[in-house]
Amino acid sequence: MARALFFFLMWTSLIACSLAWTLYNENTQLQAMAINTARANFNKDLAIRQWATNHGGVYVPITQDTPANVYLNHIPERDIVTPTGKTLTLMNPAYMLRQVMEQYAELYGIRGRITSLKPLNPNNAPDDWEIKALKAFEKGTQEISEFTELHGKPYLRLMRPMVATVGCLKCHAHQGYKEGDIRGGIGVAVPMEPFLEESDKFNLSIAHLIIWLLGVIMMVVAMEKMRKQERVQQDTNETLRKSEERFRTLFNVLPLPLCYIANGKTIANCNHRFESLFGFGAQEVTTLEEWWKKAYPDPLYRQEMVNSWFADLSLAADQGGSLPPRQTQITCNNGDVRIMELFGVTLGNDILVAYIDNTARNLAEEELIQAKLVAERANMAKSEFLATMSHEIRTPLNAIIGMAEALWECNLGELERHYVQIFRSAGEVLISLINDILDMARIESGQMILEKTPFNLQEKVDTSMEILAVRAQAKGLKLSSRITGELPHHVIGDPVRFGQILLNLLGNAIKFTEKGEVSLTLSSTPADSTSCLLTTTVADTGIGIHPDRLPQIFDSFVQEDGSIHRRYGGSGLGLAICKKLVEKMGGTITVTSQPGQGSQFTFTIPLQLAEEPATSSHYEEHHSPVMTSKDWDKTILVVDDAEDNLYVIEAFLSDYGCRLEFANNGETGLTRFKQNKPDLILMDMQMPVMDGLTSTTAIRAWETTNQLTPTPIIALTANALPEDIDSALGAGCTFYLRKPFKKRELLETIQYYLVHGCKK
Repeated sequence: MARALFFFLMWTSLIACSLAWTLYNENTQLQAMAINTARANFNKDLAIRQWATNHGGVYVPITQDTPANVYLNHIPERDIVTPTGKTLTLMNPAYMLRQVMEQYAELYGIRGRITSLKPLNPNNAPDDWEIKALKAFEKGTQEISEFTELHGKPYLRLMRPMVATVGCLKCHAHQGYKEGDIRGGIGVAVPMEPFLEESDKFNLSIAHLIIWLLGVIMMVVAMEKMRKQERVQQDTNETLRKSEERFRTLFNVLPLPLCYIANGKTIANCNHRFESLFGFGAQEVTTLEEWWKKAYPDPLYRQEMVNSWFADLSLAADQGGSLPPRQTQITCNNGDVRIMELFGVTLGNDILVAYIDNTARNLAEEELIQAKLVAERANMAKSEFLATMSHEIRTPLNAIIGMAEALWECNLGELERHYVQIFRSAGEVLISLINDILDMARIESGQMILEKTPFNLQEKVDTSMEILAVRAQAKGLKLSSRITGELPHHVIGDPVRFGQILLNLLGNAIKFTEKGEVSLTLSSTPADSTSCLLTTTVADTGIGIHPDRLPQIFDSFVQEDGSIHRRYGGSGLGLAICKKLVEKMGGTITVTSQPGQGSQFTFTIPLQLAEEPATSSHYEEHHSPVMTSKDWDKTILVVDDAEDNLYVIEAFLSDYGCRLEFANNGETGLTRFKQNKPDLILMDMQMPVMDGLTSTTAIRAWETTNQLTPTPIIALTANALPEDIDSALGAGCTFYLRKPFKKRELLETIQYYLVHGCKK
């Protein structure tokens, strides 16, 4: 008796845990679906608001539903009269979005709301929950959600911040808002009743109850068998009869589809739920073969399910009689296809099979998968858009910066030189901003892959200090570096990204420091025999950071405050990129600061020790050769479809005596190469008719066929991504220059390859 009680309690606990876990998972999925629905509606509301903001709102006839907005009285053009005499009133973005939200709520039950801590319309004042959310947005929180009750019904409330744009200032500038401020929030309230109606808790509970009951029945039957041996045959037969009667009653009243298979092949009985759901009963299908033909009309899928059935039976024979759960698609008598999860238990030569209908759940999961795919495609489209815009901006910017540099070398007056210096500096700032945006996009999309190459750590630090020494000297600042302890000479890592972190932190320190000093301190701690932890600290005596801003200082587009941005400039991406690069290297970065006393940024990264000295594969490792006028007496073919870039190159090379030939696409460049065999080619990558990659590949093939010495081909690319550069080198280019390039870069590159040919 004690043993039977033990197994009963163990079985009951197991089924209860399984049911609790299953219900928990279902509740989690329902909440996730509700949150995704809320986010989708938020994105819809945000898109409507952004459209309206970009167009300054819309003008509509004045009606009872759209009266003139009394809170826009400060706008002179709130009301206008058309040439036909019809009076129209301005529906600003918020007014317009609220109208859409009200109609959307009437149609679909999903409520939208715009609110603010400083509402123009008192009716739009936030409630207590919205006040907490709005205050959280001001501290940097990007989303607030809560499952609660509204009007006595369950709802999911979700809110995200509403950022002031240029278009918003038309109506709200008088409230003191500036572009980029958190002006309020857009909220979404999603009713949970539709999701709860989709819940399959009842069937899940019934399924677990059936399994529990089947287990209990099996235990009862086992105990009864033990007692039968001690009783007379009459008592044994009576007990069996009652047991079978109870089983048949339970079998027929349960709402879960059940099928009883006798001797492994004959369908002895199906309960009422089985017949009503599938449209087949024991009268229509008497054997498993008949059932399989009707349930699985496709021959290939039927064979797959039959093979799985016998495999599960074999597994059940080895593991105690329970068939493992298996998902299957069953075609009903009316042609509907339902996704069912099959459970089974063997009773001697007989098999009891139960089904759980997962059709609704599978549809929901498919919708979630599709939503994820849409999000991934959107992220990819964003990256492609940024790369395209980078190319389109770099190409004209190359002409702007190049012509500015050429103009700088002319005999200009003091005022003209001042003007030229202004747009040279502006061009450099724009290039830095483009690079920062591309880096951030590549990091967020997971496309940035760090290199692992040996490099000289001390040289990298010295180079960074030399680059910024002029800026520090111009401001009268002391720029110093210090090494505590022993620093490894050569390490393995990404020298370019390590240098980028140093330049960002040192550059920021110099920019925000008016007097005093900027210092760089490095120390190394051995991690093991092959690696170390490098700790780098950049300290300054600048303006410092307010304590309230420290938690968000590494966020994208964040600076100390708006006045800092106006005074010092910058995109606010530098520190965010530093943090992401440090974390991608496996390290951490922290900041301490006191307003008016300065800041201290410290990052620690693990580095592998390099056994061999670092070497460079670029031509910069060699000293530029001294060229005579004879060396410049060469023919250079310039292939570029941008006429402005041709002017820049011609201006840069006008004083060096080389002969220039021009082609405006890759096909013309290939023809002129075959005709004149120039000494060097400057090849743009993106051109009409034939691009630079195709033209370069054709040139290399023609050289090979005619057994000619390869001609140096310098790729001029406005594509700044590493994969674009790899494509250029892979097509046969000897070297590459990113647009916009400096005159010195162009001259040194041409000079080197005119002397050395295609040698790296």
